[in-house]
Amino acid sequence: MGFIWNFFQFLKAVGESLQSLFLLAVRLLWGTWFFLAGFGKWQSLDSVVGFFKELGIPHPDLNAYLATFTEMLGGLLLVIGLFSRLAALPLIV
Repeated sequence: MGFIWNFFQFLKAVGESLQSLFLLAVRLLWGTWFFLAGFGKWQSLDSVVGFFKELGIPHPDLNAYLATFTEMLGGLLLVIGLFSRLAALPLIV
């Protein structure tokens, strides 16, 4: 039982020391993915508006711009680590 407890304490200490690095990696990856998705929408905004029209989304022009800028700005803020928690809220929606 002592070996298992010591091994658990070792794993806990390693996990706690790597937590910040893991969160940094997740923030950088997700921020990059969101920014690239928004940039892709920006490059083909007409097709995004058409897709939103097919889905029956009201005001497809406005919503296409809103989705594009939310993903680009929110992703950029996540990557640089500025207002990360605040930037994540509109990205969740």
